[in-house]
Amino acid sequence: MFFHAHDETPAKVSRETALRDLANEYDFGTAPDRRGFIVLAPQARRLERHVAFDARFVSDENTDVRTTDRFVEVLEKRGWLDRRRVYAMGAGRGGEMAALYAMSRPDRVAAFASVAGDASTLRWTCPVEPPPAVIVYRACDSVTSCLDVEQWLLAREQARAPTLGLRLGISNQVEPACSLDASRCGKEKGEQNHRRWPKGKERALLDYLGRYSLALPEP
Repeated sequence: MFFHAHDETPAKVSRETALRDLANEYDFGTAPDRRGFIVLAPQARRLERHVAFDARFVSDENTDVRTTDRFVEVLEKRGWLDRRRVYAMGAGRGGEMAALYAMSRPDRVAAFASVAGDASTLRWTCPVEPPPAVIVYRACDSVTSCLDVEQWLLAREQARAPTLGLRLGISNQVEPACSLDASRCGKEKGEQNHRRWPKGKERALLDYLGRYSLALPEP
């Protein structure tokens, strides 16, 4: 599942990411004749003046969660789904939606990836570990604070949640620390970074997600 960012559309998955290019040939290693994957990219709703997923409504009654459930059920009925290997991924508010959906449906989502998403409103209260995650963020981001994301990473570490954190600079290289100098990370530059998809990192994200699968009973 790919959840687009605030005021964007599902076209982002084809326009900015390489996921469609990988969809036919990527090998999760499940079986020689089962290469590739399906990308489900839902459209967010209009909330007030913006188009966005309601990722901060933490409830089982969340309309976006329920709608995604329905899409997944349709794919499953068509026989297009490996229920052990359903993954959620998103950018910005869509990254928050990926985290919300995975945490709301730990029996359905094996792992999730959040890019430039802030999940500070989410709290894991179940007695088991939170779903595995790869969390990608920018050292300079004026929308989703680098320090806020690192608080999220710390909380996941304390909860013993399997997590890969990638702090990136402008050119998608790994950065050693958050950029806190206003002269080097201003509002405009930080907003541009927030919307910049980490092109070329898709295979690394899939490699990490693919380490995990759900242990489900045989039908």
